[in-house]
This record gives sequence, C-alpha cells and structure tokens, in this order.
Amino acid sequence: MFKSYKEWVKDGSPKIFCDCPCHQEIIIKLRNCYRGMPRFIRGHNSRGINHPMYGKHHTDTMKNKSSISHKNQISPMKDKRHTEESKQKNRDKHLGKNIAEKHWNWCGGITEINHAIRSSNKYNNWRTQIFDRDNFTCQECRKRGYLLEAHHIKQFSYIINDNNIKTLKDALNCDELWNLNNGVTLCESCHNKTNNYGRPKIEH
Repeated sequence: MFKSYKEWVKDGSPKIFCDCPCHQEIIIKLRNCYRGMPRFIRGHNSRGINHPMYGKHHTDTMKNKSSISHKNQISPMKDKRHTEESKQKNRDKHLGKNIAEKHWNWCGGITEINHAIRSSNKYNNWRTQIFDRDNFTCQECRKRGYLLEAHHIKQFSYIINDNNIKTLKDALNCDELWNLNNGVTLCESCHNKTNNYGRPKIEH
C-alpha cells in the first residue's frame, strides 16, 4: 500500500482495492488522502459493515447499564485551567508544523496571488459570464440557482503554474485564465465530487 498520494501518482496512479472482503476498487481523491492513502471504501472498515454491531441496536437493559456506569464520572480537567507554562509547551510542540513546504497541500506559495485574482473585478465578471452562459443551472444535476460555483476544468493553480503567473498584472494579461471554455457552472455538491476539487499538489 502506498503511504502517500504523491507516491501513488508517481507510480502511475494504479488501481487500489478495499481491504475488506468486498475487494472493490477505491476511488482515490486527494481530499481523502491527507492522512495517508485509504485502505477501505468509506464505511467498510471496522466502524462499518465489518463491525460486530453493524445493523444491530442495543437493548434498553444494555443502555441503562451503560448510563449507570458513566454516571458521576468527572473529567480530570473539570474546574481547572491550563497554566501559561502548559499553553506555551503546547505552542512550542506544534510550532513550525504544517507550514509552507511541510503542509500536504503546499502549492508553491500561491495563496497570496490566488486571493488577489479571486478578489479582482475581472474574476467576478468571468464567474458571472459562466453563470449567464449556463443559465444559472448546474450542468451535472440541473439544479437552477442553488449554491452555484464556477468550476475550472483545467485547474486554477495549474494555469498559474504553467503560465508562470507571479503578480496580478500577469494574471490579468493571461488569456488562458479567462477562457470561458475552461469554466462550467456546478452546484456546491457536484463541485465537491469533481476529481480536481481540493487543489492537488503541484510538482515543482
């Protein structure tokens, strides 16, 4: 089993199958891999169909026993507060983790330029033109006027990287970035299901 999404992509994105008896193919999406590559289809691990209580319910007697066993249990932190020393130790422990290149979704430091582009009038006009062209209708489920988003067919971060966009001026002069054929109207739910939702990491 691959340890990371990056390893899986480098090996040619082979098929991966569920470790439970169903042995069905797992559909890999980056947003599901931030803690490592999945071994099970969602719901097929020990908390799903393989769990001994799956499809069963506790009896009222069992519920009462459980309720009684947890009564009067008091948290060790009740009415207490962490000391400033404890807080500082916790800060120091996490300092420097998951920042810049260490973060799983690092894309080369493009957040600032991303924000500038998406806040520009030209970007708002691009979105509006996409919605107008598609009659404010999701092109997948055909819902109209419901939590609509303009989806980039070629990923937004890839366009920035491929065209070496460093400034807002570079972005405004990039024809590919404003190509209406690269946009499609989707509702929030359908947008979340697209393969490039969640900004996969760019190799530099």
